[in-house]
Amino acid sequence: MTHSLHIGRRTLGLTALALAAGQVLAQAEAPAAPAAAASEPQASSRSELPTVIVTAQKVMQPASKTAVALSVIGGEDLRLAGAVDARALQELSPSVQVTQESGRLQINIRGVMSINNTERGDPSNAFNVDGLYIGRPESQFSSFLDVERIEVLRGPQGTLYGRNATGGAVNVISKKPGNRLGGTVSVELGNYNARRAEATIDVPVNELLKLRAAVGSNKRDTYLKGGAGVGLEDQDDMAARLHAMLTFSPDTSLLLTAEHSKVNANGFTPVTMKGSYTGTPKGGNANWYNDLLNPVYIGNDDDAQRTVDPYYARPTFRLNENNGLRAEFRHNFGPAELVYQVGHLKSTLSNSFISPFNGAPFLGETLAGESEQLSHELRLHSTGTGPLTWVAGAYLFEEDITRSIRYNTFINPNFTFRLKFEPTVENKAKALFGQSRYALTDTLKLVTGVRFSKDTKSARDEFNGGGLTIPASPFNRTVDFSQTTWKLGLDWDLTRDTFVYGSVSTGYKAGGFNTSSDTLTYKPEELTAVELGIKTQAFKNRLQLSASVFAYDYADLQLTSTVCTTNAQNVNTCGSRTVNAASAKMTGLELEGRLRPWNDGTFDFGLSYNKSRFGSYQPVNKPPAAPTVVIDWTGQPLDRAPKGSLRLGYTHAFDLSNGSYFEVGATARYNSGYLMSSYGDDYATRYHQPAFTKYDAQLVWRSADDRYSVQVFGKNLTEEINVENRQPGTVNIGEPRTYGVRISTKF
Repeated sequence: MTHSLHIGRRTLGLTALALAAGQVLAQAEAPAAPAAAASEPQASSRSELPTVIVTAQKVMQPASKTAVALSVIGGEDLRLAGAVDARALQELSPSVQVTQESGRLQINIRGVMSINNTERGDPSNAFNVDGLYIGRPESQFSSFLDVERIEVLRGPQGTLYGRNATGGAVNVISKKPGNRLGGTVSVELGNYNARRAEATIDVPVNELLKLRAAVGSNKRDTYLKGGAGVGLEDQDDMAARLHAMLTFSPDTSLLLTAEHSKVNANGFTPVTMKGSYTGTPKGGNANWYNDLLNPVYIGNDDDAQRTVDPYYARPTFRLNENNGLRAEFRHNFGPAELVYQVGHLKSTLSNSFISPFNGAPFLGETLAGESEQLSHELRLHSTGTGPLTWVAGAYLFEEDITRSIRYNTFINPNFTFRLKFEPTVENKAKALFGQSRYALTDTLKLVTGVRFSKDTKSARDEFNGGGLTIPASPFNRTVDFSQTTWKLGLDWDLTRDTFVYGSVSTGYKAGGFNTSSDTLTYKPEELTAVELGIKTQAFKNRLQLSASVFAYDYADLQLTSTVCTTNAQNVNTCGSRTVNAASAKMTGLELEGRLRPWNDGTFDFGLSYNKSRFGSYQPVNKPPAAPTVVIDWTGQPLDRAPKGSLRLGYTHAFDLSNGSYFEVGATARYNSGYLMSSYGDDYATRYHQPAFTKYDAQLVWRSADDRYSVQVFGKNLTEEINVENRQPGTVNIGEPRTYGVRISTKF
């Protein structure tokens, strides 16, 4: 652990102790609770849709007046959708796909994503919990616990967020301590032996201190079939959080948070491509069904797509833990408010997994290690009502990652490679940022923003794939990158209820390095985006509508795949490699909203159209293993960037004579299909997932005092199985049909 991380932890502890000690003085005042960021305040009646308040631009403002394309999903929306982790966001927000690969989260916003889940890689979309950026994809894959709302920001957030927010950001905001003693309990039972429970409690100790605690458990059996008695990938998660809100005065508060989450389940189990694709194996051996020369989709057979090949079925395990501490201090000076956020997160993992890998079962007997991150953000924002409003701040992020990996890779029982990796990676990011909004007229405002970022990455590995049969090739590398990103826009209050915005902005993601000598370093990813949007409330707030059009111009788009640099059968030359595509462009349209045509019925809808294409890009140009092959993807669409998606839902309330009521709802979600690729291998094969549609439904009973509710739900009712992503020889598939009952109470 670096010296600076030790200093940061002491700073966190001293800050908390020093501010907590101020309660002696604070008790002499007349404290009041700070305003809460309510995401879904109740409307005055069923005739109106609720007003939504967000903090997407680091200050509280209505979503209808926030000049960014975003979706806001409230806690109740998540519960109705049966959301237990971030993958549910793809069901609720247009242009968003969230999948998992080997237990690590992959977020795709408008076709912008990264699949480099190694210790050297970074995501393209930022994932934040209560303002704390979570760096490792495996640490993002935890249960949604006691969530107030989730804000999905689409488009580059290069000014206010910066770090790895090229494509957008996902902000998870948890519920904070309340003013009344009480709590909630929720229990869910479902198919695949699903057993989920969550409990929360608010304890207002006194005017100075308020507490909120939450704990949750999420278990289910595997969705997969086969394995001859071997435990297949399942789910066994738990999470707990404690908030302590100290209100020293009406202008000064400190929020302290401790979090813990744990995953203890069977490990990642591969599903071979045989159930989803047919074709000629590239390696020429029908038993080694890895990359295909001419893949043809044969999916939509639920049993076949979920069946594990016995050839790869072996015992696995997954034990991941996250422990976090964070603090948020606020003080209002009058014309401006000071906010200081500091957070520390330590994650440990111990996994064993199986994967067919370029012609051989690939058994990671141990995949262990830890990551530790510390972040600081200090910012000021204006609070006055003058023509100029602004936000300015500084950001520091430090991360240490260690891994201990042992692979056994065997071609046959008499010939085994034993590979050893022990990488250590250090990441450091610094930034200064600011954004302002100046009123040119009463209705027209000029938006300007700038951020200066500097990233340093270093890695070393004395083994780097060496072992008993392969000589070690030590790796030691440090790289630095810096970039200035900016935003220029106009906000226009067309009417009292209609808001129009337009902007030109840039995004940046630092470059990095591979461990292979032929492509050692890759350059930063840069994006210029033009966006025009409109948000309106009409018909006495019975309609809330937002629409946007955008155009992206990428330079040096980073693409990652698992490839072999020499021979497809020589497994010791295979690994994860990131390269820069020359360029890419995207244009798109998004529309989402809610409509309440009558008091008891609500439609919600979302639509996206996205045309993506590579610029001049040849992923394969006469490699040694195929000297006559040149593959040209110029003008072809990007990976996992469907041209269109559509969501339409309706909910209707039926009142009962005793004051209780039923809510009946149904949703349909259509996806036009997408491509998945093997970048940089011998033939750069592209795999196609055709269009699919999924249907959900739920029935909820609520008591007259809203203290009790019972929900019956079903998801993916027609059991449409889609391929979410792929690795050599394997695919990850979407969830099958699930259903269950959820009982909740408030006290």
